[in-house]
Amino acid sequence: MKVTNRLHNIKEKFPQILKDSLGIITNACKKAGIERRTYYDWRKADPEFAADCDEAGEQTLDFVESKLQTLIDKENPAAIIFYMKTKGKNRGYVERIETSGKDGGPIETKVLGESQIKMFERSLQNIEEAAIARHKASKEVIDGNNSVV
Repeated sequence: MKVTNRLHNIKEKFPQILKDSLGIITNACKKAGIERRTYYDWRKADPEFAADCDEAGEQTLDFVESKLQTLIDKENPAAIIFYMKTKGKNRGYVERIETSGKDGGPIETKVLGESQIKMFERSLQNIEEAAIARHKASKEVIDGNNSVV
């Protein structure tokens, strides 16, 4: 019975412990004297507990974001770049390729019909032939007498 009461008290205090640990679950569990598995079991079984822990995580994000803002105010280049890469993605400040369609929607594809495919293939063939012809025309071949052939 005492173990159950002790765990209940820890569970009630845990969201604050998590907040004090800046959202780092391992550190909070160590401070509370519980296993990580216990924390996850509590989250799974108790939606209110999970919500309280999520709120502690949100408060941690707010705290860290304020630290980032402080660095930006001091004109720290790395902080400015980081901010733009995360918050300025919609303005083109990204280093990765988005794999979604417009505004995060699905990628739109268009299926070509048989006649469109043949027309496309003919266009590619014409482009290739023109490129080969330009290449041949631009080459000068010199024979043994230094004459252009």
